[in-house]
Amino acid sequence: MTYVGGDLYEGERVLWTGSPSRYPIFNRGDIFLVPFSIVWCGFAIFWETTAARTGAPPFFLLFGGFFVLAGLYLVVGRLIARYLFLLGSDYLVTDRRVTVSTIVLGRRRVRSVYLKDLPPPMISAERGPVGTIKFGDSTFVSEIIAARREGFLGRRTVAPWPTLVQVHSAREVRDIIAAIQAGRVPPRTWRDDLADEDDYAEDHED
Repeated sequence: MTYVGGDLYEGERVLWTGSPSRYPIFNRGDIFLVPFSIVWCGFAIFWETTAARTGAPPFFLLFGGFFVLAGLYLVVGRLIARYLFLLGSDYLVTDRRVTVSTIVLGRRRVRSVYLKDLPPPMISAERGPVGTIKFGDSTFVSEIIAARREGFLGRRTVAPWPTLVQVHSAREVRDIIAAIQAGRVPPRTWRDDLADEDDYAEDHED
């Protein structure tokens, strides 16, 4: 069977599949980036309007126009890109890997990382059964740096560990991942689209 990210390796077992239950366009890193982007965009628009009023050479208008476009992307465009990035995301956890598959504007990007290479899973931004699963300790400073590294359409110049954003039953998914990292058989496998507890599949056998 084919899952997000392609075919499984021989003997590899699917433990969980899912996708974001919510699509947050802001995170803690934006506490710094939003004011910065507004100041940037405001200055760029001021530069462009001043150059146009004073009859500045075309070079100055082109130069200012580039910064206006960059400012508009920082203020609005990157948030739309983040939403589209999450809207097209699917997650897969097997007994070997974590895979994040994303489709944006018809283009698929897949990232797969072995569980043995990941730090322990941590839950953040938890509201009820929905939460975000990150790997390793996430600090306010690290989130600011990550937000600043976001590029066009949500791509990052330096990719951090994969993040499972706003997934349902986040604690159960975290426990599945932690069990595999500790060398234990997870208590059960689960799909994000299953309706209730009766649909959990016991998976104690290889």
